[in-house]
Amino acid sequence: MIYDPKRCDTLLIPTGPSGDHLFTLVTDRCGNGQHLLLNVSTIRDGQFHDNTCELAPGCHPFIKDPSWVVYRSAQIQAAARLGKMVDGWVYKLHDPASIELADQMLGGVATSRFTPKFVKDYLKT
Repeated sequence: MIYDPKRCDTLLIPTGPSGDHLFTLVTDRCGNGQHLLLNVSTIRDGQFHDNTCELAPGCHPFIKDPSWVVYRSAQIQAAARLGKMVDGWVYKLHDPASIELADQMLGGVATSRFTPKFVKDYLKT
């Protein structure tokens, strides 16, 4: 398979000892051949979470519990790299996100105080 990334695709990406996290491609491929990826984490009692974009269970098949978008962990990756990682079975494709969900997630980039500057700058170009 030759994976060709596109907006609303979701990937399970290994992120440390806790296993795979769901990342959503929230932008179309830019002129530099890159995508912005945002990941989701479960809201846990007693643990900090950014409330800029909270997600309800069932908004995506992978999301079973109240969750949040982790803007501080945003990634910009080249489409070619994403393709290699999926084709090499490092990243796993999951069901696509709805356009509404991708828009909701993307909308918080500008307002979250935890979004890295390089991500905000990327969206300005």
